[in-house]
Amino acid sequence: VFENCCLKSVRHPGHPMPDHRPQSAEESHHSRPVRLAWIVSTPTPYKQPFFEALAAREEVDLHVMFLQWSDPQRPWDLHKEQDYQYTVLSGFGIRRSLKRRSYLRVNLSVLQALRRNRSEVVVVCGYDHPTMWIAMLYCLLTGIPFIQQGESHTRKTRSRLKKWFKKKLLFPILRQARAAFATGQGARDYWTSTGIPAERVYTVANTPNVRQIQSAAEEALDDRESIRSQLDCGSRRVAIFVGRFDRVKGIDVLLDSIQRLPDENRPLVLLVGDGPQRESVIQQVSQLSLPVSVLGFRQPAELPKLYASADYFVLPSRHEPW
Repeated sequence: VFENCCLKSVRHPGHPMPDHRPQSAEESHHSRPVRLAWIVSTPTPYKQPFFEALAAREEVDLHVMFLQWSDPQRPWDLHKEQDYQYTVLSGFGIRRSLKRRSYLRVNLSVLQALRRNRSEVVVVCGYDHPTMWIAMLYCLLTGIPFIQQGESHTRKTRSRLKKWFKKKLLFPILRQARAAFATGQGARDYWTSTGIPAERVYTVANTPNVRQIQSAAEEALDDRESIRSQLDCGSRRVAIFVGRFDRVKGIDVLLDSIQRLPDENRPLVLLVGDGPQRESVIQQVSQLSLPVSVLGFRQPAELPKLYASADYFVLPSRHEPW
């Protein structure tokens, strides 16, 4: 995908592109890698393995640009040392609302970073932050091909004003993308609805290192009874939810379902995570007197032991991007 983007690119000052003359197989094999910039809001456990695998490819010279290192809503403890090149862009945040702890990031430094990196292809993750708009407009003005990656989907309800804004202002820009990366069928349908041809939409993994987690969970099985004792599981079967405490994740649906069961059939539910609905979840658990433990946010390294303690995993989401 990245090589095809370069082959279709227009030369532009300050960003010399590869020589597009026909090459022999031997010449092609020894050609230099594509200089790829990947602009993403923050580092996350489910993007790191992908970046590491991509950086290991000889065909790509990857440079990841983060809008910020950490997100107040997702305080992951990630090591600064990564197996790929990255830059944390300087900038500032604009709070979305008084009720939310999330911010819109404005990083004008992305312009300098793209010039300094002499990027030949740019992947822009979404368009929520002003920085992403700045990057897309820069690519359009300079002729650098860009690719959109996102988790938006067609199932989400949007106001008429938002639909109008997207149709008139956003979609014409998105259609200029050389390709789109989707996290699943829901996102794929969204990209094609913007006018991006289906043959230019590709599914890209958006997952942590599953084998690593599975291996760590299997090792933790030796201490399963000890872990369950620490969690005060008793004789109940154990269900675990790991995710954001948000309406879309359907935790309220899960709790209502458990409430309908006879007490002797109710599992102990471990709720792992945090989010805007944390207090309402705790209140619902208390009101219904349910066997639920709200464990709060946990770092990725802590999750395998919790998985090992459980009998099954629950994902009660109202919808997901895939």
